[in-house]
Amino acid sequence: MISKEFGQNITYWRKTKGYTQADLAKHSGLHRSFISGIEAGGRNVTLETISKIASALSVPIADLFSSATSELETTTTPKEVLFLKLGGTWDMVDSKDGLIGKGKLDDQKLQKLEGKTKNNELALLTVLQREMFQTQPVGKDIASHLFWVENIDKLITGQFMPVFSGDSSNYRNSLLAVVMEYIFTKIKENPSRQILAGIGTDTTDIILPFLDAFTFDKQLPPILVTGANRSHKEKNSDAPKNFFDLATAAHLPLLPGAYYIFHHVIYKGGDIVKIDPSEEPTAIEGLTTFFAPHRTQSKISLLQKGANTTRAKSAIGNLVRFTADNIFWAMNSVVTIDLGDMNTINEEVNRINSKKYKAVIIKSHALGNTPSPIKNAAAKAARSGKLVLNVSRCLIASTSNRYALSLSRASSQIITGNRLNPQIAKALLVRALLENRTQSQTRELVDKYSKRTF
Repeated sequence: MISKEFGQNITYWRKTKGYTQADLAKHSGLHRSFISGIEAGGRNVTLETISKIASALSVPIADLFSSATSELETTTTPKEVLFLKLGGTWDMVDSKDGLIGKGKLDDQKLQKLEGKTKNNELALLTVLQREMFQTQPVGKDIASHLFWVENIDKLITGQFMPVFSGDSSNYRNSLLAVVMEYIFTKIKENPSRQILAGIGTDTTDIILPFLDAFTFDKQLPPILVTGANRSHKEKNSDAPKNFFDLATAAHLPLLPGAYYIFHHVIYKGGDIVKIDPSEEPTAIEGLTTFFAPHRTQSKISLLQKGANTTRAKSAIGNLVRFTADNIFWAMNSVVTIDLGDMNTINEEVNRINSKKYKAVIIKSHALGNTPSPIKNAAAKAARSGKLVLNVSRCLIASTSNRYALSLSRASSQIITGNRLNPQIAKALLVRALLENRTQSQTRELVDKYSKRTF
């Protein structure tokens, strides 16, 4: 999660203390090869790991990001960002019918557009493009709209763009495709400007994987997103603290990609699921509402001490701007076969064979175990050139060739999803289709993403 400069700083402080890598490993409780990987910039590092290293070196955590050899730029000014409102409870208002969104493109406006286009999603996409790209900034600065976030003006500055003001449950391929095009356009306009966004909690684990899949390997500032279970106008709302943490995270030297900030925790875009649809104060392993199955989440509080004083230098990005029409086509060209749905075998085989789909995701049983007809159909589709990706339908995803009926035994062309969840698997396949990737090139993309994320 942390940038390469962090590894250089660890080396600097380790040598300053007179430690070898073995010494640091012993004092921190980490393996020496892991320390070596961190210093070389080839390891993902959680903030819990950073805490162990800081303790072993007897230096403040903030100093690990601001050594004499670091390329980090010391500053006391707020960071210039672009804030996008992409829907959700956090900015809704109360009405006689309950919480509703208010804005140029809100639920009421969307309903009118749906009627005008007779629920034709491709026609709706065209109308949404026109609406979104006419969006104008609200207020003089972000702080003038997010006035309910204490001291946010000391952390970030920039424009507040109300792209979509409705309920996030209204997201579908057409809406998401236009939002993706809008974000790509804003990145191309100014690649060094960081994008922050507020979205709904109901669609976080749908939207974040797409943002992460398209940007994780680009030389761009990370895209940071948050939301809330309660509107900022409601009593005991969680919105103020979540959006303060979002502004704080804008100063952290994170790797490219998309991250979700919620209840003082940073989640990676490809490792997040919603676990509490009722939004009651229940918890899994101490986390409420969201969970990272592969435990890649990190506590933001570990770095808040130095957050106001450091920020990474930005690099010009190389992100391709895909049109909403193309994104929409690719999204609808991927079909997911979930063996947990218990559909008829013929139905699933027909969907695998359908010429409508250019890519197939098989959510198999434990470790890739699959009924023979589906295995054979998937193998045949892969041999014909169709992209076929195998993931597990379990919460903790993993696929292998342990079983005789395993998909990975059926054909060498079938791509093993490793630890990908179905959402990030689909996002990567959508990107692969847009980039006209072959099976081997798609496998390289999947492997590269897995190595970077997990």
